[in-house]
Amino acid sequence: MYFILPTKQLLNPNSHQKMESAISKLCKTVFERIDAAVAASTKTKTCRLVGASKTKSVDVMMEAYNAGVRHFGENYTDEIVKKAPLVRRVIDEILI
Repeated sequence: MYFILPTKQLLNPNSHQKMESAISKLCKTVFERIDAAVAASTKTKTCRLVGASKTKSVDVMMEAYNAGVRHFGENYTDEIVKKAPLVRRVIDEILI
C-alpha cells in the first residue's frame, strides 16, 4: 500500500515558516490516516508513504523528511540529478 504526499497546495514562496508547519501538519495527518488504514486492513500490515518531490526544493524535501517521510518519488531525471547529492545521506529511497 502506498500513499502519495501532496505538497503543491502548501507551497507559498513568500512564507517559508508557514510552509514548514503546513508540511509537518500534513505529514502528521497522513501518517495517522495510514496507521488507521493499516490497522483496519485484513490484507496488509505495512505501508510505505512516498512523498512526491517533483519540482519541490531540497528544503521542502528535508522538512518532509524531518516530519517522518523516508521515501520520495521524482518524475524528472534532471531533478534527481540535482537533488541526489544534497539528500542521499539522509533519505532512504528516491524513486523515479
